[in-house]
Amino acid sequence: ILSHWLYWSGLILIPLLAMYTVRRQKRTGAPTGGVSAPIAYLLWLTAGFAGLHRFYLRSRLGAIYIPLFIAILYGNVQGRQARDAVSHARNALLGANFDFERAQAAVTKGIEGAARKLAQAKQTLAAVTDQLAAASADFDFWQTFSGAFALLIAVLLLIDAFRIPRLARRCAQREDSAPQP
Repeated sequence: ILSHWLYWSGLILIPLLAMYTVRRQKRTGAPTGGVSAPIAYLLWLTAGFAGLHRFYLRSRLGAIYIPLFIAILYGNVQGRQARDAVSHARNALLGANFDFERAQAAVTKGIEGAARKLAQAKQTLAAVTDQLAAASADFDFWQTFSGAFALLIAVLLLIDAFRIPRLARRCAQREDSAPQP
């Protein structure tokens, strides 16, 4: 969950940073009608996970980011459901442990029928332990699934961080050579 101070500072600072970048370009005499590497870096920083910096630079390879991001979202939804299953299994394990301990205490006290209840409690405890192991494995899978796609996006963003200046120059050249309406 994103902190409120981070969210609100981002809402205020990102547009201010963009305005500063555009004004600096105007002061230095750089053309402001085309793409800008600083704006591309701003998009890379704030929305690069979805490939917006690539779309800004008119690169079709930005479309690679979209299915990767959707895979992360899907993995997170499945991971949340798996986390709920782990939580339910842990609660069931606590209850099964409680029943097992009560049945053990009853056996040591010599209460009639306690041995049968202890055997049932052992079976329940074993079943719930298996259920927790399966739920934990499922949760770990979805964590790894989402993490792998997030890592892939991070690697692509790192590569793009070095390629943005060249992509911006190439985009500007294409726009300059395009016929004007």
